[in-house]
Amino acid sequence: MSVNVQQFYPQVFLLTGFLGSGKTSLILDHLQDPKTANTGVIVNEVGQIDVDGALITTGRTGLPLATLDNGCVCCSLNSDLPHAILALLAEREAVGGQPLERIIVETSGLSKPSPILRSLLDIRMPLRTTVLSTYDSEQGPDTTARFEEAVAQLAAAQTIVVTKVDRVDELALKRASEAAAYLNPLAAIVNECDRTRRARLAFARNQRPLPSSFPIVARQEPHNFQHTRMKVFLIKFDSPKWEQLIEWIENLVGYCGDRLLRTKGFVRIEGRRILIQGVGGTFDPPREIADGVEREDGLVVITRDLAQLDFSAIEPPLKLQVRGL
Repeated sequence: MSVNVQQFYPQVFLLTGFLGSGKTSLILDHLQDPKTANTGVIVNEVGQIDVDGALITTGRTGLPLATLDNGCVCCSLNSDLPHAILALLAEREAVGGQPLERIIVETSGLSKPSPILRSLLDIRMPLRTTVLSTYDSEQGPDTTARFEEAVAQLAAAQTIVVTKVDRVDELALKRASEAAAYLNPLAAIVNECDRTRRARLAFARNQRPLPSSFPIVARQEPHNFQHTRMKVFLIKFDSPKWEQLIEWIENLVGYCGDRLLRTKGFVRIEGRRILIQGVGGTFDPPREIADGVEREDGLVVITRDLAQLDFSAIEPPLKLQVRGL
């Protein structure tokens, strides 16, 4: 299979969210927008009955769609997903259509994002990937208290979309947004009652410049919030060597395992500011940020079942400060 990918790379939206949190509805709302004509969708179902795929194709005639019914996007889909993306691109090229501008991958509600992102590394093209997660304004707090998959989905997201807003009152909606922001202070929160506008904001191209500093502030636990296992830490390093930092991050991944959910921030190495970001144990290649903008150094690390003292056990013993947020 050959795909001409030299001139155009589609935006990939990895749409996560727990079972029944409104992922398919969000896609359907998005596809109603005439500006989404060049959109492909990949659906991963739990079980053999392609319900979501059927709903989505009902909403758009001629939609490029691939369904994967292995039920667990983090297992056998590791090879299926890259193949499905390449197949959609090749089919579009074969029929002479315009290149796909975006591909939405709707994952199973039981999937963790980190292994999926790792599988995308097998595609030899510089995909632009944005992780979205839906957060049910009715059931979200209870779900994150009971299911670690839901926590991992939210922690990995660059954008969290609050859903089912028409089913709750204004106070409950405010609390749901606060809970989502508490679970992931790095994410943009889309809290919009108008369905069309909500979908547009969710699937907007992720071209926002890096903020001048992360929202590193003490967090106040939302009212009636039940999740006590989630922790967010700010780690500041004192002049680490590059090799030491890489070793420390590798050992952080090994020490935490599934307890490491999200890492993002800047570390200054010999005068250069390096962007470090990862989801679970999958990290983007570190890159220097030299745009002249003043930024706060430090790594924001989102974890589950990890205490501040645990960071002292990670080798090599770097000079660092750890503060809970």
